[in-house]
Amino acid sequence: VAGQPLSSAEDNIEWTRRALAGAGFTQIEYGRSLEGRPLVGFVGGGGIHAIVALTRQHPPETTGQEAYRGFVQRLLGRRDAKAVAFRARHRIILAPMPNPDGVDGGHWRLNAGGIDLNRDWGKFTQPETKALSTWIQEQARDRRVVSMLDFHSTDRTVIYAPPLDAPSPTVDLLPTLKAALDAAMPAPVPWTYSHNPDGGTSKGWALDVLKAPGLNVELWDHEPIANARALGAAAADALIDHFAK
Repeated sequence: VAGQPLSSAEDNIEWTRRALAGAGFTQIEYGRSLEGRPLVGFVGGGGIHAIVALTRQHPPETTGQEAYRGFVQRLLGRRDAKAVAFRARHRIILAPMPNPDGVDGGHWRLNAGGIDLNRDWGKFTQPETKALSTWIQEQARDRRVVSMLDFHSTDRTVIYAPPLDAPSPTVDLLPTLKAALDAAMPAPVPWTYSHNPDGGTSKGWALDVLKAPGLNVELWDHEPIANARALGAAAADALIDHFAK
C-alpha cells in the first residue's frame, strides 16, 4: 500500500512510543488479542475532556497510519498557547495497533478470528474490540470525549462523519475540521455524513456511546506520505484551534 512495505505490529507501537517520549504519556497493555499478542495503548494528560485516535484496525492500511502519525506529531509538537491549553484540558488516548494478529498474519481486513474489527463495535465478539472499547471508556471516565478519529486507507481519500445535526455536544467541530483538511490537501476532501447504529463501526460506537463525533479518516491507498501526514497534522490543528479557545 502506498509503496510501503507492511511492517510488523510492533512497528507502529514503537513509533508511537518514540514520538511520545518525554511528553508524560503512559504505555498500557489494555488486553490481549485472540492469539495472545499484547494490545498496547498510550494515554497522557488529564483535564475535563478527552480525544481518541486509533489506526490499523485493517492490517495493510498504511497510508491511514501515516495520517495518524502526522496527527500525533502535530498534536504533541505544537508549542503555541492554544496547543498548550488544549493538551492541559484533554486526556489523549491513542491505540496505534488494535489488530496485531491481522498485521503479523498478513491479513487484508480481518483479525485471526476472521472478523473485520471495524464491523464488531457494539457486538464485541472479538477480544480486540471488547478490550479497546472498555479501555477507552475507562480512560475517558466522566470526561466529555470531543472526537474519536479512526485512521484507515481505501481507494480514495474521503472522510466518513456523522450527520451535522448528530446528537453530540461537539458536532460543531466538523465544519472546522473539513475546512482544515481541504486547505491541507491538493484538492478538497470529499465527506460523507451518515450514522448507522447497527454498522459495527468505531465511528458509530463513538456517537452512540461516547456522544462524540466519530470519524473514519480514509486515505487513498497510494496517497504520498507527505500528503497523508499533512492531513493528519491538519486534523490536529483543527482540534487545537477549535477547542482551545
